Amino acid sequence: MSSQEVVGLLNELVTAFDEMTEKYGLEKIKTIGDGYMAVCGLGVPRLDRDKRTVDFALEMLSFVRRFNYEKDLHLDLRLSINSGNAIAGVIGKNKLLYDVWGDTVNIANRLKSACPPGSILVSQDIGSRLHDIYDFELVGQIQEPEKEKLVAWQVKSFKLTVSVRDEEVYE
Repeated sequence: MSSQEVVGLLNELVTAFDEMTEKYGLEKIKTIGDGYMAVCGLGVPRLDRDKRTVDFALEMLSFVRRFNYEKDLHLDLRLSINSGNAIAGVIGKNKLLYDVWGDTVNIANRLKSACPPGSILVSQDIGSRLHDIYDFELVGQIQEPEKEKLVAWQVKSFKLTVSVRDEEVYE
């Protein structure tokens, strides 16, 4: 592909992801090349921030699969989710940059690096809090030199519970 075609495709994807952030109440922090960073609960506290973020990630995967089919492409995402304390702010004097830092962000980045293509990896905290809503598969420990061991879980599916009421039908 030409550079213009790549930029056009990235623009379509990022625009779609931006719309999804609004739908799920997330906030886009930045794009870095073909990377996309978003947070939930930073500007507006949300009790269901973990679920919103996993739902957002699942929709991203679904969108990219459709996008690939429609455009005859073979793009893949590596998604990672962690939750915890972080600091956000604006840095620089020229070309200001809003960013988020902290161990929480670093752990999410480590999860992304270990993530298989087309998958979502979550931290132990996320897996523990959402195990009743999603099926997770233990990936195991991620160990990097001079780093703390990190337990990762892969999102396998959404647990659907359907209740049906018996209703009388009157004619």
